[in-house]
Amino acid sequence: MKRTIVLVTILAVVVGAVTAAGRSARGSNTTEARDDERLASRIERIENGLGPSIRIKDGPVWNIRDRMEQLNVPGLAVTVFDNYEIEWVKSYGVTDAASKAPVTDETLFQAASISKPIAAMIALHFVEKGVLDLDGDVNEKLRSWKVPENEFTRDEKVTIRRILSHTAGLTVSGFRGYAEGEPVPNILEVLDGKKPSNNDPIRVDVVPGSTFRYSGGGYTVLQLLIEDVTGKPLHELAQELVFEPLDMNHSSFQKPLPEALLAKTSSGHLRDGSPMRGHWFLDTGSTCCGLWTTPADLARFAIEIQRSLRGESNKILTAEAAGLMVTPQSPSPMGLGMSVQRQNGTVYFSHSGGNVGFRCRLVASTDGGKGAAVMTNSDNGGALMVELLQSIAFEYQWKDYMGREYESIDDALDAFRKLKKDSPDDPDVSEGNLNWVGYYMLQAQEYEIAIAVFQLNVEFHPTSANVYDSLAEAYMTSGNKEKAVEFYRKALATLDQYPEENERYQRLRESIPKQLEKLEQ
Repeated sequence: MKRTIVLVTILAVVVGAVTAAGRSARGSNTTEARDDERLASRIERIENGLGPSIRIKDGPVWNIRDRMEQLNVPGLAVTVFDNYEIEWVKSYGVTDAASKAPVTDETLFQAASISKPIAAMIALHFVEKGVLDLDGDVNEKLRSWKVPENEFTRDEKVTIRRILSHTAGLTVSGFRGYAEGEPVPNILEVLDGKKPSNNDPIRVDVVPGSTFRYSGGGYTVLQLLIEDVTGKPLHELAQELVFEPLDMNHSSFQKPLPEALLAKTSSGHLRDGSPMRGHWFLDTGSTCCGLWTTPADLARFAIEIQRSLRGESNKILTAEAAGLMVTPQSPSPMGLGMSVQRQNGTVYFSHSGGNVGFRCRLVASTDGGKGAAVMTNSDNGGALMVELLQSIAFEYQWKDYMGREYESIDDALDAFRKLKKDSPDDPDVSEGNLNWVGYYMLQAQEYEIAIAVFQLNVEFHPTSANVYDSLAEAYMTSGNKEKAVEFYRKALATLDQYPEENERYQRLRESIPKQLEKLEQ
């Protein structure tokens, strides 16, 4: 079958048995068989309907197992929910490329940054209980450490609302983690960037509330705040307040994991396919990026938010607090804990995650109880999970999620140009989003489309050194060394020509010469 082209924005083997769940009791074996047959047909169409995020009419579609092999993704699990209930769960591939143990519906993956919405829910629970202040200075309740004051915090302060919406001005976007055998720091060592931590100190370097900038460091401050105020480690609070009430029986922040869960964990896999273990983040577990879970448990979490918004289930948050999670908090495009995508009045909330060896994504609608969670055990999993989510969206007809049809790549690029002309500040034509789309296509091995998207980003953002660097990488990956050298040199020249616009890209002065040295050997 052929499907139309879709643009996904930011707004990235052994087959287990399929499990149907959440459906109401049925009156006859015949009816049950028909329902099972219809579900099996839906799943088969999804499995055979994967395609690139920019799809050309009558362009390629792939089978999920073939795509896993092509992209070198050893294992994947998915849960689809509809009408506020889990409809089906299915697993594919192996937990470890060496052992070949199959992924099952109970296999745990690292959720990486999808840990953050769990922490957000806990924080908002304590805000509603009057234990925490959403808009108060966090230093007023921090006990064992304080956010260092400086010229940026003179008038505006770090607050929970700003941490959850990534507008607190705090540094450190994310953490590499610590491999098996490496010493793992405590939270105070991470906050101050002291050994054995491998991150910079977490500090405020822009005025809080003035701009959006993603910060895993901020969520580390939040974790300490909650632990200081309650006197309990956050992994215990998560178990008590979230996991047990929502029957998330295969989820934990605890380090080390309980033995029963540890036995069900998947290995992560690097881009070359080699398995790896470890990569913890704090000695007691991290709510920034340390959650182990399953797609089914993530679906239960999202369904609770959906039902809370309707006032049908408020096991943790009221409808008002759940609404804050899925409502953008200016100047951020994010809600308190969730990314928010709004198209023509339809709202989806989501979060992605990426630790070393793992990629995952959770997406859900605010109306209709629709959504899915996909988890993979590979650094190569980003493109695959986007393709799978698109196929699910087509099958279940997620309104305003599937994008539009393009006759050709030139047609798609012209649509971007028109959008840029009519709405120059639209996030779809931002440098960051086009860069994301380009890298997605690069990972999907759609080199021609990737280069075209990066070229468009150069056209739209000619004073950014980063767009030239990305285009150079695409040429290098596709085997065009001459063009790669040309655009790497253009990136360096742009750093010098537009220093103020490229202040955040100064790291390229170190990385580009290394690439040029390899290319010119």
